[in-house]
Amino acid sequence: MSGHQLPGGLPARDFYPWVTRKSSKAEPSRAKGSEASPKDPILPSVESCLEQIKEIKAKVLRERVTRSAGDPTPTRPSQQSTKHEHSRIRASGKDQESRIPGPRATEPIWRREASTPIHAKAAAQPQSLPGAKGGEILRTDKNSYDVLRSADSRAYDPKHAMSTGVLLIRDKKTCRFFVEKRLAGQDQLRKDRAAAEVHALQQIKEAGNPTFINQLFEAFHDGKARYCSLVLEYCDAGTVQDAIKNFSNQRKPPPEDLIWHVLAGIAKAIHFLHTRVNVDAPAQAGLEKWSPLCHLDIKPSNIFLSREGQRGQFARVVLGDFGCVTTGKEIVEGKAERTMQLRGTPGWFPPECILDTRRGWKGVYGMPTDVWQMAGVAHCMCFLMYQPEMAFVDIGRATGSAYSNDLNYTVNDCMARDWSKRPLSGEVVSAVERRMERKGLLF
Repeated sequence: MSGHQLPGGLPARDFYPWVTRKSSKAEPSRAKGSEASPKDPILPSVESCLEQIKEIKAKVLRERVTRSAGDPTPTRPSQQSTKHEHSRIRASGKDQESRIPGPRATEPIWRREASTPIHAKAAAQPQSLPGAKGGEILRTDKNSYDVLRSADSRAYDPKHAMSTGVLLIRDKKTCRFFVEKRLAGQDQLRKDRAAAEVHALQQIKEAGNPTFINQLFEAFHDGKARYCSLVLEYCDAGTVQDAIKNFSNQRKPPPEDLIWHVLAGIAKAIHFLHTRVNVDAPAQAGLEKWSPLCHLDIKPSNIFLSREGQRGQFARVVLGDFGCVTTGKEIVEGKAERTMQLRGTPGWFPPECILDTRRGWKGVYGMPTDVWQMAGVAHCMCFLMYQPEMAFVDIGRATGSAYSNDLNYTVNDCMARDWSKRPLSGEVVSAVERRMERKGLLF
């Protein structure tokens, strides 16, 4: 990044125009060891903001119920929601039962020892999808997989969705679990988007498959089906959205250590996408060959948690679902505009982006979008919401009054309404690492 030059020779001033600004700190300058003053203009006092926060919270609660777009709001837990049942699947021609992995209903999915047995979760009947029937087999050029069930309860709109379903599969030889994502290809536009997602995942795979990004194992198309199949890493501890729902049902806020842990994982992931710098393996070279990537759809349901490879008390954070990914070159050349109507999630684009129902997303998007959405995930965890509310950011309380000033500073800076004032991904990584080490947390 020296000389403000992006990997691949891409001019930084065109793709990331604020890298040349004089001040590029991710936190306001103040004396070392000093605490924020109650009169700090960036962080208003609790007393001066209390009434505003009460009004905003009331507004958020009302909008949760009436919001027509976005993810469903959490509901109060029923008496039957804690009962545990085992999912049963009958293999083709065999009268035997198989346990399907899933979090235990009575145990928090975000914090579990790696040695805990994997059990099925008592849940609603999974969505009916083509190929979700027991006994179906997915055959690729290298392996064969048993198709077990749907791994996603979301409904897919055939007119706008980039995928036709996400299924849990199992390797017939190793009995290891994977996820099959079926990419829609009924028209040329979706074929182009599917090709972009596959290309991005293959680029990440060739760069070393960092542990904080969902790993691609195979990409397959038999020439007959109207979709392309991606065989991806299976994350057995759910998503950050599941954690938000779990805490909401328990009526208690997430611990700050967990929010720092999630924020660190996402920061590492987007820094790798933007620069190919793997914070966990800094010795890797080849930056000049990297084509910067922008995720553009970072939200709680796309942040997965996995017990495999976890360090410390919290599950490993994994960024997934690259259906909206684009390259810096496409943004600079204006080629990304053609498919923007198929990208992103309403409610999860920063203020500089506008949703046009006829032409799709308009405005500035790219690396600052990823930074804003990353902080938006932490913001939603603090308030147990599924969509960010800029009203909290505007009054300098992006994390509320229940969390530390350090966390509030970090999230507030990354969600700045003016995109040119947001920090770079590398600056976020440095700030988060410094503050986590100060708190004695594992980065």
